[in-house]
Amino acid sequence: MQGSHNDPPKCLGATRTSPRNVLGLPYHPPKRCRDTSVPPPKMHSPTKPPPWSQHFCPPAVATSMEVQAMVAPRPWDRVKLLGALVLVASMVSSVAGDTRVVGGMDCEPHSQPWQVAILDMYKLYCGGVLVARQWVVTAAHCTTPGITTIRLGKHNLFTREWGEERKMVQKLVPHPNYNPSTKDNDIMLIKLLTPVTLTERIQPVPVASCPPVPGTSCTTSGWGATTSPEVSYPDVLQCVTVTIFSTAECKRLYPGSITENMICAGSLQGGRDSCQGDSGGPLVCNGTLQGIVSWGMEKCGQPKRPGVYTKVCRYAQWIQKTMKDNQ
Repeated sequence: MQGSHNDPPKCLGATRTSPRNVLGLPYHPPKRCRDTSVPPPKMHSPTKPPPWSQHFCPPAVATSMEVQAMVAPRPWDRVKLLGALVLVASMVSSVAGDTRVVGGMDCEPHSQPWQVAILDMYKLYCGGVLVARQWVVTAAHCTTPGITTIRLGKHNLFTREWGEERKMVQKLVPHPNYNPSTKDNDIMLIKLLTPVTLTERIQPVPVASCPPVPGTSCTTSGWGATTSPEVSYPDVLQCVTVTIFSTAECKRLYPGSITENMICAGSLQGGRDSCQGDSGGPLVCNGTLQGIVSWGMEKCGQPKRPGVYTKVCRYAQWIQKTMKDNQ
């Protein structure tokens, strides 16, 4: 991205899509998004759901955002398509180097037992989060007809690991108000064909009922790119600590692009961020799921350009109702 970091961003990354094929097939990087002269539409968000737990959360009123002086850039999703035949234990990865998630490191093995890998056929497509024995939360922009399989209990994608599970997908339930242009309401539930067996390596994470306090340190994880803009991908799950930004600061950094259903997290100094391939993965704060990786700059980890996450507490009621209605 060219220009000063103090300037408004000219373009945001899209569904952080970064296909790679670890079998040596051609890699085609995503097209860079362009500025647009058309202002973004007004964005509407659902009413604040009541808390999932007994804790009281002050109501957060989601209002329509008027078009601002600067034309809002298009979000860049954080999806990837790895082309990883993760069922084959003897596969040799083509990942170069031993770098880490942008600003992160290898997770302690199985320290994120709610993390799942969502496969498009045999290719890793998105991350996801186990929230119940038969339900996974991910980003709505991860919707694709090829999603058939979920892998749980994984650390290294390219080896067979004790306690891992492979589950078939029964149903995809994207949020009915998801807006693919603005990435508002970027959340989806996936129902598994059969419930998982809970172990030390496979555990659901509690869904937050109140938003995180600005300044809170949180962890995001995934198998996404560890370098940017020239991408390389890890074999093992990566973890990075990021800081929650206030909504006001988030809107200042991304004028016209942030709704009340989004959270910014990262570092003002840059260097710590989710990236292409982490879409749908968790943002966990104090043991609760507060965010889902949604979008950000095409070049990850820039100063004053935090990652943007779906604010999960806004959807606690929808998650609970959807699971109940689809038992």
